[in-house]
Amino acid sequence: GCQEVAIFLYGPEAAPAGSRWVGRGADRAGPPLCSAGLTPPARDRWLERAPPPPAAGGSEGGPAPDGRRQLRGRASEGQSGTAGRGVWRQQASIVAAKKMLLYRGAPAGPGAPGSGLARPGGGPQAFGIRLSTMSPRYLQSNSSSHTRPFSAIAELLDNAVDPDVSARTVFIDVEEVKNKSCLTFTDDGCGMTPHKLHRMLSFGFTDKVIKKSQCPIGVFGNGFKSGSMRLGKDALVFTKNGGTLTVGLLSQTYLECVQAQAVIVPIVPFNQQNKKMIITEDSLPSLEAILNYSIFNSENDLLSQFDAIPGKKGTRVLIWNIRRNKDGKSELDFDTDQYDILVSDFGTEEKETGGVTCELPETEYSLRAFCGILYMKPRMKIFLRQKKVTTQMIAKSLANVGYDLYKPTFTNKQVKITFGFSCKNNNQFGMMMYHNNRLIKSFEKVGCQVKPTHGEGVGVIGVIECNFLKPAYNKQDFEYTKEYRLTINALAQKLNAYWKEKTSQENFETSAITRPIPKIPDQTWVQCDECLKWRKLPGKVDPSTLPARWFCYYNSHPKYRRCSVPEEQELIDEDLYLNKAKKQGSSG
Repeated sequence: GCQEVAIFLYGPEAAPAGSRWVGRGADRAGPPLCSAGLTPPARDRWLERAPPPPAAGGSEGGPAPDGRRQLRGRASEGQSGTAGRGVWRQQASIVAAKKMLLYRGAPAGPGAPGSGLARPGGGPQAFGIRLSTMSPRYLQSNSSSHTRPFSAIAELLDNAVDPDVSARTVFIDVEEVKNKSCLTFTDDGCGMTPHKLHRMLSFGFTDKVIKKSQCPIGVFGNGFKSGSMRLGKDALVFTKNGGTLTVGLLSQTYLECVQAQAVIVPIVPFNQQNKKMIITEDSLPSLEAILNYSIFNSENDLLSQFDAIPGKKGTRVLIWNIRRNKDGKSELDFDTDQYDILVSDFGTEEKETGGVTCELPETEYSLRAFCGILYMKPRMKIFLRQKKVTTQMIAKSLANVGYDLYKPTFTNKQVKITFGFSCKNNNQFGMMMYHNNRLIKSFEKVGCQVKPTHGEGVGVIGVIECNFLKPAYNKQDFEYTKEYRLTINALAQKLNAYWKEKTSQENFETSAITRPIPKIPDQTWVQCDECLKWRKLPGKVDPSTLPARWFCYYNSHPKYRRCSVPEEQELIDEDLYLNKAKKQGSSG
């Protein structure tokens, strides 16, 4: 095994004289140093850091004098237990490299995909059968599921807000690191263990569960990979959980440089108390790979990134080699607005919708606006380029509000729908469709809004949480199923009914051009900067007059002036149904 992987790592010349690999190894071995990612200088440093050889006469695989366990295996014939330190270290390092390749799922030496039929034991196996491997090119093709960069960013925010992390604050920024423009995402969540980080950097694994009645957003085990690789070619993840500091590399550049035949993810754990590296079967070659192929070339620079994570727990993601358009310009515009990230060259031209001018929503090209409505009921603070995002509950930000209920025939649950007029722009309207608190489809035109020949439905926003539907793989749409079509038809009917009810009122202006935009919503809700609870303010309050940081003790309502007081309860579905029935009865 050692001879085989030596040829794989260092080339056929590494085979000892008389080996059966000398005659036929040249056409079967992989490129020198390809899969461990080690250049010759790096390899030498790695070998120097290997554990010392066992003492003379040490039992095979038994404990060494210093308490460490010796490498299992035997020296070749004519080689005693006191073989040179360099030979023993080389064997130890080669075996560690081979373990890393198998552990990470990479083809290990002869028999790798593309080199013909695998011989027994020549590649990663289960039950004696070869495993499927994943080409590094999949990182790029997988990321193409995100047609827009903001949906990729949403994947990273979802990871922070999900109940297994429960971050209170997320910082999004643009930083120059080693002359590279980097997108950074830093949260104060609970962090990850090395094992959990490895699963996050792998495909299809998810351990997310419901906690405190909060359902996780991520369900496919693919969000970080597709999101990060959509934004840039390379990403480093730094995470600490109170006991361990761990760094992991997901890099297309690294995989291209080492001509990897599978997706390799170097991961290195450190002790959080003394910042010493924890020796595992692959920590040494992983560290060398990260220092050789990331933007950090020293261990100290690498460890300094953990200091940017506030507190003892949290995670920080750095993404560089930001995606560029075909004209060579960065896809994201960092220069126009110092407190925002914009989509480059995104036209804000107006378009016609059934003869009515419809302005493209700001959420399409402004990350600040997008983050403001990403969650139906925001539960964490988002700072974009060091300025707090004003998040809002869009269902609580409307005027002339009306409620309805949708009772799907394919589920026993009834769902609340909120309709109202936008207080910002009459030309931005449609349904806001959420799933598990996360926005999936925005400004979806239904009913009379599809072809508003006389301004029907223009300015009206509807809000619904469709937990009974299944989001598409990229969370930018719902699967086009029978249930989805039934839901859209129901929303169309209910929006038409709301519009008819409002237009029947006296002095209602149906034209969106002449109809004034409401200045103040029916209700004003604000989030406490300390406890993150939402508070309903008494009376009519203009949200634009509120301070950027608002606290419960600012509340004029005496009952809700303390953070310890639970949020005000909203009307439950039965109450809404009874209220609606009473209105219909009185009007009849």
